[in-house]
Amino acid sequence: MRRRPAAARPLAAACCAVLTVVLSACGPDDVTRPRLEAAVSTTFANLFVRQQALLGRPGVGAEAVAARASCTRPGTAPGAAPHGAGEWRCALRWTAVDGTPTTAAYDVQARAGGCFTATGPESVVGPPSITGPDGTAVVNPVAAFDGCFDPS
Repeated sequence: MRRRPAAARPLAAACCAVLTVVLSACGPDDVTRPRLEAAVSTTFANLFVRQQALLGRPGVGAEAVAARASCTRPGTAPGAAPHGAGEWRCALRWTAVDGTPTTAAYDVQARAGGCFTATGPESVVGPPSITGPDGTAVVNPVAAFDGCFDPS
């Protein structure tokens, strides 16, 4: 086993102390269920409006979409308040353009600091690429998306 030189040990200890402080500042409590649900709902609604415009259906408003997310953490004990960075599952409910209530389960990867990546099922939200009215392929904004929220 190799030992560090004596002069390097205090530096290593100081680095560990700084790392501990930095990691505790963006610990698991900055990602909470209410924050994540609000951010996923708002981000999805705005991107759904964008998707409809790309498909040639302008005039859809985020309010009409009425997106609502209900998020859980896999492995969270029943009755426990889920929180923290990592894997989440969000059931997104919204109103489609024709008025039909729609639900999709999104896999969400939340990161410390308040940002996330959400990926929806292609069978409900469509493929990663969609075709606009002029025949051009464009990115489907609701297939997978990133967002952030204020973690404080």
